[in-house]
Amino acid sequence: RVRLGVYLSLSDVHVVRAPAGGRVHDVRRERGPRWPAALARAEKNERVHVDFDGLRVTMLTGAVARRIRPYVDAGDRVRRGARLGHIAFGSRVDVLLPPGVGPDDLAVEPGERVRAGESVLVPPEAFGDATDSDSEPNSTPEVVRSAR
Repeated sequence: RVRLGVYLSLSDVHVVRAPAGGRVHDVRRERGPRWPAALARAEKNERVHVDFDGLRVTMLTGAVARRIRPYVDAGDRVRRGARLGHIAFGSRVDVLLPPGVGPDDLAVEPGERVRAGESVLVPPEAFGDATDSDSEPNSTPEVVRSAR
């Protein structure tokens, strides 16, 4: 599976948005160290995984970041562009794409600067039936809460 990493500098907006729509299956925090985000071992840093419909979005702390705040819970439905969470002082966000979405499907190049809620990482048609990707990226982002 393809993993797309987005690094956030201290001056970036630290709100993480959904690359596609779907139902949130799991939100899980894993404790860990706080290595600089660019290091390979940062993969073990403290992180929050948000799993939904074939995708996994992982928010990782860095050397400076101390807090990850997810905005969604298991059972919620999100639209593409919805706010998934916030990383205080930035770090890194990894998007593990669904099986069948390959490197040629990416709409971004390595090193390209992206903007949350504006940049398309993968065109919706690349997802096929794996996600609820037919919502417009510039429509009002929303999260539909599950009944608790």
